[in-house]
Amino acid sequence: MQDSFPAALALSKDGINVFTVVYRPGAQTACEDLSRAIAFLYSHADELGIDMDGYSLWGGSAGARMSDWVGTYGTGEFGEKDYPKPAAVITAYTGLSEVTGEEPPTYAVVGTSDPIANYRTIQQRIHQIKAGGTDAEIEVFKGLSHGFGTGEGTVAEGWITRAEQFWLSHRNLSGRIPDALVSVPESYYAPAKQQGRLVRLDYDTWESFSYAEHTKKIRKTAWVYLPYGYTDQKQYNIFYLSHGGWSDETTVMGTDQNPSPFKNIVDHEIEDEKMQPMILVMPTYNNTSKKDSWDYSLALQLTDQFHQELINDLIPAVERKYSTYAHGDTSAQGLKASRDHRGFGGFSMGSVNTWHTFQYCLDDFRYFMPMSGSGGFDGQTMEKLVKRQGYGPNDFFIFSASGTNDFAQSGIKAQIQSMVDTAPDMFKPGKTESEGNVSYMEQQGFSHNEEASEEYTYNGLCFFWNQDSLTR
Repeated sequence: MQDSFPAALALSKDGINVFTVVYRPGAQTACEDLSRAIAFLYSHADELGIDMDGYSLWGGSAGARMSDWVGTYGTGEFGEKDYPKPAAVITAYTGLSEVTGEEPPTYAVVGTSDPIANYRTIQQRIHQIKAGGTDAEIEVFKGLSHGFGTGEGTVAEGWITRAEQFWLSHRNLSGRIPDALVSVPESYYAPAKQQGRLVRLDYDTWESFSYAEHTKKIRKTAWVYLPYGYTDQKQYNIFYLSHGGWSDETTVMGTDQNPSPFKNIVDHEIEDEKMQPMILVMPTYNNTSKKDSWDYSLALQLTDQFHQELINDLIPAVERKYSTYAHGDTSAQGLKASRDHRGFGGFSMGSVNTWHTFQYCLDDFRYFMPMSGSGGFDGQTMEKLVKRQGYGPNDFFIFSASGTNDFAQSGIKAQIQSMVDTAPDMFKPGKTESEGNVSYMEQQGFSHNEEASEEYTYNGLCFFWNQDSLTR
């Protein structure tokens, strides 16, 4: 009543599903019960309507020690199969001192007058965890004793919110990027047994160059891919895939009557559980003519304008109709609340469109996949773009790729290199979200063509929201 339920209530007000565990006393039995609870939640996630990606463990006193042990050693050590470890462990006033080097990111709170958990012991443990390369933080509250709970009305008030922010910054929603790009299996070009659907979506928007004035309304089309078994009883992650030059909304996946080979590839990826079932949207930045993208200089201008239509018209048209994490709320607040479950990517001029989406729309997107196309930004400019929108290094991930024989390779490679060299506190290379927020991959001998686009996109879609791949 002091630790679990008040904290659960506070977190639930932020839209987080919280479960409290009644456990048997004893170190081993307590950890077994917590591990069983985690196993139960994973196996009943769909039934309960919950998302276990990047979950966290919280505890006070003995419950904190239990959370620490299960977070460090994993559920496999306590009678269950090995489920993913928590994204973070949040501990209140526990005197645990051991450090194994396997701890997840840890946030600790304690009072200076605690007669049970000495604050200096906890400070030393947090220091050791940080020294081992794992993020860890501690708040020490002067004069507080054991069992201050949420700290309401004391100097500790607000620690629940700060701990929540720490946890959310470490959610490893996606998987692990391979050391080398994986080729698309030849069999994936043939139709799969379990086929998703392509659905045409027509929506109203405004002429791009006079968008702010809303003087010229135009009707546009996007194609939406719904994965096999799609149901509006489940929430889906959503990824927007932009076409390149000399193209339109039908280029990437085709139409319902004439699907492209890439549609077969995605069907197979999902069927073989390499990719999480997600909604894909194929829009166009073409404005008043289907041949706007044929004009290189015009396409550059239109991709810089596209974010207005994307946020105000396209996303509302799609996400009010289909079941995404926006819950149909496509207001600015609703899109921001669901940004972790939305991505944008593209090849060639679609890559330029991706960089501009990053430039303007961090409120709405967490994941970006620019391929074989530079945005023309240096690292310091990119850092300013992130800070100007109120975000930091834990708030996005960029998966990028190109080929060694691609004429666009030098540009995108130079931009990524500038980002990690001149703004290392903002852009850090990594194969997972725990390691960093930027990945650049090259394929030997690949040039600027459809084969390259398909392979890079295939690899990226295997990564996004695919935490399961971390345990394979």
